[in-house]
Amino acid sequence: MRIKRFWQNDQFLLGLFKLFRNEGYQLYFVGGCVRDSILQKKPSDLDLATDATPTEMKEMFNRGKIFFKPIGIEFGSLLVGSNGISITTFRKDIKTFGRKVEVCFATDLETDSSRRDFTINALYADHEGKVHDPRGGLKDLQKKRIRFIGNPVNRINEDYLRILRFFRFSALYGDSAKGCDSEGLAAIRKFQAEKLDLLSGFRIRSEIFRILSVRPLYWCLREWENTPSWNWHFPEGQALKHEKLEQMESAHQFEPNLISSLAVLNINTKNCKLDLTRVERLKLDTLLQYSKDTECSLEELAYLLGKETTEAIILLRNILGNEEIPSDFKSRVDFAASQEFPVKAKDLGTRYEGKELGDKLRELQRVWIASGFEASKSALLELVQ
Repeated sequence: MRIKRFWQNDQFLLGLFKLFRNEGYQLYFVGGCVRDSILQKKPSDLDLATDATPTEMKEMFNRGKIFFKPIGIEFGSLLVGSNGISITTFRKDIKTFGRKVEVCFATDLETDSSRRDFTINALYADHEGKVHDPRGGLKDLQKKRIRFIGNPVNRINEDYLRILRFFRFSALYGDSAKGCDSEGLAAIRKFQAEKLDLLSGFRIRSEIFRILSVRPLYWCLREWENTPSWNWHFPEGQALKHEKLEQMESAHQFEPNLISSLAVLNINTKNCKLDLTRVERLKLDTLLQYSKDTECSLEELAYLLGKETTEAIILLRNILGNEEIPSDFKSRVDFAASQEFPVKAKDLGTRYEGKELGDKLRELQRVWIASGFEASKSALLELVQ
């Protein structure tokens, strides 16, 4: 099989392949860019693999005056060129420690492929676009099967993050009718979830966010829900509620909201295992607060918090509290979010200062919102005479 040569007009990539051939080394595209090309999707991240060692690559690039940056030299990885294309020496794992790994360099594609996670990620393509498939990834990709390479238990124990990657790739490329691969699921069900404590919150956040951005997702979450790792990530979370969220998103044409997904899966800033940013924590607290505080009107929410946050709160109120979604909520949200409060701090003169000034402005603002944004500036100022 051959893929379309998406690099045929890229002079830098063409030059790299020519350089490696002239120096007597192999060079292949590997992983996601090959898989996406087979599926006729535009490749995003470009990763290449070679039998040249980091030292040999550095010598080549220095001779050719090609810019490079060693980002993981002990693992054989260099970034090459202004766009930072990753080239990594073929490797073989010597020791693994759940996330950390000790490797040695290999000289052949077959050995390199044996250390990768899933068969669909062990696809290679040469400079002519010919696909090399040492692990049966093409057949699995056609069958929409996300299969671990070798023994799934061993693969997971080598890198605990592969549990999350299993569900992410299953959601992206799997078959909802057939469900997740049974051998992979069986291995994940045997996994001791407390080992996940060894993973960094940053890496967990990255994978979880990538999973929660996929649609449809509920079928995959239902499979995940019956494993120990689900309870570790989403204590008391229910896949059924996320299914309802997806239904509401589809019915009202909303884009997936990652923070809404966390909220509906019963994640809060106290039990969250993700390394959320300060802004993300604030958003999550806001959604949870106002999804439970139903006294704050739709118009007040839209004016104070904006359109996107208000729409997320409306969906959460429906899912978590079974509150009906108003049929005219979109127009009401759009209108309220576009309004501008007519009273400024300077309009109150010098009679209020500090906290008292802020309280008075908020009081007038509530009156203005309750009036349907119709109360004039003069009418509002009369209230403080």
